Amino acid sequence: HSGEHHILSSAPSCAFKCEHIMSSPHLPMSSLFLLVCATLALLSPALADWQDGQCPMAPVNKSTGMDEYIATQTNITIKRTPGATWSVVSVSHVCCQDNSGNHDAFLYLEDTNGSRYPYQPPLNAVLAGTGIPDSTAPCDKNENFGPPEYAFPISASLPLWSNVQSYCVWMEGAPSDSVCGMTTVLPDQCIPGNTIGHHSFYIIFQYNN
Repeated sequence: HSGEHHILSSAPSCAFKCEHIMSSPHLPMSSLFLLVCATLALLSPALADWQDGQCPMAPVNKSTGMDEYIATQTNITIKRTPGATWSVVSVSHVCCQDNSGNHDAFLYLEDTNGSRYPYQPPLNAVLAGTGIPDSTAPCDKNENFGPPEYAFPISASLPLWSNVQSYCVWMEGAPSDSVCGMTTVLPDQCIPGNTIGHHSFYIIFQYNN
């Protein structure tokens, strides 16, 4: 895993060790080490926020296109298509206050400049699930989702159901990357935000002309 993952996963334990060491009467402390420990102790709650699902959504690792939760707690993959007209920019786990009990794949389509891609029919996304027929949905939404302080722009929302083992999504009608391995059967994080059967994903597709 990336160095970012290493920092995220080890900061809380490092902070605990620092606290334990600083309270020990048996070990001499340098002022530099004390400063490092104090910094880790302050940072560790923020670094661990992705684990309990609190908003805002975690940053995406540019090299993987995934946030920390997607990369380490799910089996989601981005399948790349050479010469894709629609490429996947990022996949994020929707945080608790935004999700509020939903179970969807939220898609946002952007142009080559990173602005919202305008809806021009037919412009559909395909959702494929284990054991169910493929379905399509128009990417015709021009709105933001979630409470104002954490809202994010969406072009489509595709419901995901807990009785389906795994989902894939891609854009219809042109070569497209796909995101596969989505499931809502993930551990509880917060009630009523993200619970088993009620997890959502935010996927950004970019148009390449």
